[in-house]
Amino acid sequence: MANKKTVVIGAWDYPWNSDGAKGIHIFENGEKVKTILPDANVGSQTFNEETKVLYLTEEITNGVLGPGSGGYIIAIRMTDGKLLSRVKTDGCNTTMCALSNDGKYLVVAHHDGPSVDCADEKIGCPINLYKLNADGSIGVMVDRYIMKNEKKTQLHSIYSAPGKDFFLVADCGGDAIKTIKIVDEKIVETSKVVVEAGLNPRYCAFHPTLPIVYGNNERVPV
Repeated sequence: MANKKTVVIGAWDYPWNSDGAKGIHIFENGEKVKTILPDANVGSQTFNEETKVLYLTEEITNGVLGPGSGGYIIAIRMTDGKLLSRVKTDGCNTTMCALSNDGKYLVVAHHDGPSVDCADEKIGCPINLYKLNADGSIGVMVDRYIMKNEKKTQLHSIYSAPGKDFFLVADCGGDAIKTIKIVDEKIVETSKVVVEAGLNPRYCAFHPTLPIVYGNNERVPV
């Protein structure tokens, strides 16, 4: 069908709600055609236009390795709906992922701790850096950077800056918007903009033509 429209809905609910919505559901022209990983608790999606691969985060608090070991990153080839990868992130509540502008790397943020290598949730949250395979599947993790604050860290979202070589990270718990870069397959934190304590920045959006980024806050300080 020449005018086929495809929509992917990733369902999310609180983990303690056993009857909540779950799974990755693919619709074509309004009709559901496939469900992938029906128990997945999807946090966000990122699509690579060139490879036609969709990346999704799966939010889990605890996994088989105990507290902080939950969380997955998923890759689906949208030309045929094939599941390419489902990789453990070893971090608590995998929230969002972003592609490097050259399409070779995927960075993955986590909402809160603890993680397998950061037992105290007040110390920090991990950002994973994955090298992607030629087919778009998720390859080896080449770096893991623990973003730290004096108080609880919550990396609620991450974005690739259009046409640039850096990423924006909304640190909800740290009351800051931070930037990172990939340097020799390592994550390097380069700057931050601190907001009023208690605002808890959550999401960001880039202006389509101007060098401006917008953000919203989760709370109003009291």
